[in-house]
Amino acid sequence: MPIVFMGDTNSNKQFDHKHNREGNHSDTIRLLNSWGYESMYHYFSGEEQGKETVPTFRMHNHKDKPYHIDFCFAKPKFVKHFEIITEKKFETYSDHNPLSIELTDDL
Repeated sequence: MPIVFMGDTNSNKQFDHKHNREGNHSDTIRLLNSWGYESMYHYFSGEEQGKETVPTFRMHNHKDKPYHIDFCFAKPKFVKHFEIITEKKFETYSDHNPLSIELTDDL
């Protein structure tokens, strides 16, 4: 049975210098990777941690304060599709963009 970790982590590699301790974002990514889990955004986009081009959060809904702090971690063999939904209609409900994942039939 696949396990998916998904949600607001309030974390990004860009913030590692603010949390210069064991257990920062990069340490967490390395640990999850060692267990076979990947960030689905990074897996499908090919982008590097900390260099995301699609934000998942707008601080207080300000478009000039975008961050990528919401993540979905899964084992790639179980994931068919991943998407950050950027439709404007969701902005009235939250300053976070919804994440969507479609699992494979190989469960």
